Amino acid sequence: MGSVPRLLAQLQRRRAARVALAAGALCAAFACATPNGLVHVTEGRPAMGTILEITLVTRDPERAHALIERCFAETARLELIFTTWREDGELARLNAKAGQGPQPASPELVRILRDAQSFALETGGVFDVTVGPLVELWRDAGNRGALPTDAEITATRARVGAERIQIDAEHGTIALASEMSVDLGGLAKGWTLDRLGELLRRERTDRALLNFGGSSLLALGTPLDAERWRVALDGGELLDLQPTSSVSISSSLGQFVEIDGVRFGHIIDPLTGRPTRSARSARVEAPDGASAEAWSTALVVSYGDEACAEHGEKSLAIPAHGRAITGHIGCEP
Repeated sequence: MGSVPRLLAQLQRRRAARVALAAGALCAAFACATPNGLVHVTEGRPAMGTILEITLVTRDPERAHALIERCFAETARLELIFTTWREDGELARLNAKAGQGPQPASPELVRILRDAQSFALETGGVFDVTVGPLVELWRDAGNRGALPTDAEITATRARVGAERIQIDAEHGTIALASEMSVDLGGLAKGWTLDRLGELLRRERTDRALLNFGGSSLLALGTPLDAERWRVALDGGELLDLQPTSSVSISSSLGQFVEIDGVRFGHIIDPLTGRPTRSARSARVEAPDGASAEAWSTALVVSYGDEACAEHGEKSLAIPAHGRAITGHIGCEP
């Protein structure tokens, strides 16, 4: 997780320059009145290793601020469940007890891991939240400056597979096989946005923009005086979001290890046990944040190095059990 001072500086920069609405500059934490009495209210705070910014369209700024506060509290609650960085995190405790049989689990952890298993099936195993042992293998390889052997990769792959997570929803328990570990970094932000969207709808707030650092976004309804929410991405590109949709952006070389002068990305193909090497990024738009995030990771993994070199960029419709999901994959210079 990034340091708080760095994240706060990031928040200040984004408030000043990064997030733009089609109706004009975003009004941070105060009202920008329109003739019909509607205003934008927005706040941002560090959450899940980045900045979460929440913008509501409202006639009641005081109520909007209270509702945003509830969203941040819910995000903090879910983060403590899903984190692997804190020893008191529920998922961190579950990983520490891998191989020790069923462990009590919160309804939220049960639900997100069941969803993770569904995405693993849907993507043909390309998206897998149990890929952690392979990530650790390649991190260690980078530290010692030597590639892992084929035997090491094969042995580590045997510890990976979302289908091996044993979930008993009726009794609220989860069991991990020995030496397994789960990391929800490729799903938790989008999944959390979906829960926040449900919270807002229950409170009859259906016009909002929720933005996790420009990489996971959820749009509800429309902003003031515009047909779509508009967000400025890193590099200056403007992204228009459909009235009710989610977008996730994944990149293969945001983090990497370097061995013998070759960069290996932090996203690992669980089917081969090997990381991405060409720089590529994927953007997926879906009806929900969890689907967008899972499929953006899956696209980065499945669009192989050879395809990247041969085809460059590609847009596609993703067959995902009737959900309208579209993706764009491109190779970075």
